[in-house]
Amino acid sequence: MGGSNKGEDLGFFDVFPKEFRDGVIKIVEEKGKGTLAVFDADWTLWEHDIGEAMLRFMSASGMFKDFGGAKNARLVWQHYCDLVKKDTAQGYAWACKVMSSLKEAQVKKVARGIAWAWPTYRPWMFDFIKYLLKQKATVYVVSASNRWVVESAMDFMGVPKVKVVAMEVQVYDGVLTPHIKEPIIYGEGKVQALMQKEGRMPDIACGDSEGDVPILKKAKEALLVVNKGSKMLDVAKKEGFHALILG
Repeated sequence: MGGSNKGEDLGFFDVFPKEFRDGVIKIVEEKGKGTLAVFDADWTLWEHDIGEAMLRFMSASGMFKDFGGAKNARLVWQHYCDLVKKDTAQGYAWACKVMSSLKEAQVKKVARGIAWAWPTYRPWMFDFIKYLLKQKATVYVVSASNRWVVESAMDFMGVPKVKVVAMEVQVYDGVLTPHIKEPIIYGEGKVQALMQKEGRMPDIACGDSEGDVPILKKAKEALLVVNKGSKMLDVAKKEGFHALILG
């Protein structure tokens, strides 16, 4: 039996396209706790890339000794940018692998600081997540940013029950290794990761970029969060996604 929205304040939905809002409410009313929703993180739940910000902070703080410490912070950033330009998925994975040899406790401490200082959360997206959780839906955030900072962001924004699947490396005896946990959480890797966890595709999916298209295509209701003039608007039209246009 599905959930009921009677008497509930759904004002946050005014930001979203009406067709998407109506589709989401219908799914939730019909499926209730059987609803599966997936969100990208960077540029979807907040502006900018929180994983990249953490990479820059750690570089400037001299935490990457293999690169010669803080004096070579710009080299770390440039190397990352070059990798992303060549192979986006591998570049995102490297931003996680470069933390190898650090204690997980150190990484968690930095991640918490970044998440708590982050200035660009989109409150209406978190109101949406809270609504879904209240309806007993299963909610995932599936992100190419590192798991530690995404989990910290969920905690700060008051949705610690969200399940996070994000880029991470193997941890051995409390220390990060350079070995990425497969699949790489980007593009088709997001689909693979969700299948491993749930064995099914989402009813609702929200994202912003090419890396989210594979999982958006699997959803009954898919939303692209984009800025005016974005090339992703053409993708939304082609694929039949709803579009939340900002700016």
